[in-house]
Amino acid sequence: MKTASEKVVHRLILYKKLLKNFQSKSVRNIFSHNLAEHASLNPAQIRRDLMLVGYDGSTVSGYNVNDLLFCIEKFLYPNEIQNVALIGLGNLGKSILDYCYGRHPIIAINAIFEKDPNKINRIICGTRCYHIDDLEIIVKKNSIKIAIIAISSSVTETIAKRLIECGVKSIINYSNACLSFPAEIYVENRDMMFAVEKAAFFSKKEKEI
Repeated sequence: MKTASEKVVHRLILYKKLLKNFQSKSVRNIFSHNLAEHASLNPAQIRRDLMLVGYDGSTVSGYNVNDLLFCIEKFLYPNEIQNVALIGLGNLGKSILDYCYGRHPIIAINAIFEKDPNKINRIICGTRCYHIDDLEIIVKKNSIKIAIIAISSSVTETIAKRLIECGVKSIINYSNACLSFPAEIYVENRDMMFAVEKAAFFSKKEKEI
């Protein structure tokens, strides 16, 4: 399998989203400049990215939307279903679970971990909630390689280390704690206020600095 940088993967996922939108509008063929316009990128960058997935467009008809979408998805998701663990079922965790439910054909949250006894053993959005003490057993049993952390920052690092020790390779961290692990472990620290602060800055009606 060909490798790709985080930035390239980010762009490919964006192209996939845009292509699905074109597909929903029954658009059959597009050119790199069409994608560039919607992705705020230059056409040359897009052509380089798409060469990586093994699909070349035609100078006459451009890219077939269905074929290109298939190639991108095959490149991004070459394996079987990928199981995801959700750590924490508070307001944020529940929102994440609701949002992710049924949105992707081969990436699915299939285990939730909590310490609240009122949530243990419940089935929520088709997913069972387990006690956090059972994390290692369930993660290994279900070959879970991806985890989403939506808990208090005070225990985030401890939980992350437990996840890595039982085989998790990618962590999406929604807590306030900033995680950092060796390069072989992919970590994405998601800070909602970070995005809000950027939006607040660019909302100001001032001249560009």
